Amino acid sequence: MFFINISVQQNKITDQNMISLNHMSIWDHLDELTLFDHVESATGLKLANLCLQRKSYINRVYELEVKDTKERIIVKFYRPGRWSKDMIQSEHDVLSHLAALDIPVICPIPFNNVTLFTKNDIHFTCFPKCGGRTVDEFTDAQWEQVGRIIGRLHLSLEKFTPFKRDIWTPKNITTTHLDTLLKQQIIPFHLEDQVKQAITGFINTQNDLIENTTLFPLHGDCHRGNLIYRPEEGLKLIDFDDMVIGPAIQDIFMLLPNHWQDCEYELELIQKGYETFRPFPKKEVKIIRTLQLMRQIHFSAWCSIQQKEPHFQTYFSYLKDDKHWYELTRQLKVTQ
Repeated sequence: MFFINISVQQNKITDQNMISLNHMSIWDHLDELTLFDHVESATGLKLANLCLQRKSYINRVYELEVKDTKERIIVKFYRPGRWSKDMIQSEHDVLSHLAALDIPVICPIPFNNVTLFTKNDIHFTCFPKCGGRTVDEFTDAQWEQVGRIIGRLHLSLEKFTPFKRDIWTPKNITTTHLDTLLKQQIIPFHLEDQVKQAITGFINTQNDLIENTTLFPLHGDCHRGNLIYRPEEGLKLIDFDDMVIGPAIQDIFMLLPNHWQDCEYELELIQKGYETFRPFPKKEVKIIRTLQLMRQIHFSAWCSIQQKEPHFQTYFSYLKDDKHWYELTRQLKVTQ
């Protein structure tokens, strides 16, 4: 008998490499017996009769138990069509690199020196189970620790090569997102030209602001939910699934509890820790609004390709409302 605990993470943001609906039948047929067979045949492990599905809206993540040792492992199945094998391997290479420098991350478990496996066109990997909790409100000391973690992360990644991920600029990313929105026909027809014009204007006016910064590999989805606290170990940075090549401030602004202009105190604490390892990107603060809007367009585009999935009406039906597109258009025009 399997023990299944199904839950959904609502706020997960994904990359612009949009999933093809042709893959959905493969994804939907990843049942418990199939995933057990995939993991056992790839790793050589013998698994106990336990399967707990963990929170992950984009991928599929399960907690399994090794039969002989009772050790719990976390198996992550990457959403089909989202990342290429080389892109995922880049993520694993980064984690190995960071761990070797004692940066607090959690690495995949190697089996015969391999961390990434593929069965029926679905890529997956195994992680050790590491308990921890998110922190609702950081203390001053923790804000400084966050700054040190991000500073060390950026210092170690700014010259990391080769790295196969997308370049996070409006011209490269937002252009693709606009194409996706139009192709998926999620924008109300009577607003389509208006939204297209607003996004195109945003790309044309904001692209140089991003391209004129220093771009290097980043975590990409660095919000407080991806920092977990472990007693006697402190904070660990998790979930490098959305890594991109972009400006340093991308990994900082999402950590703030409010609009950056209302978070000067927290920014000062982050800066104090960050500058232990590298100069704080003060000049990039002015592009935070651009990055926020890129992320909003990115999220809308990703959701648009999921219109046929059962959860769409529950969580994202507002994307078909005029109000959403009027507000996005208004915000985009303010930047132009």
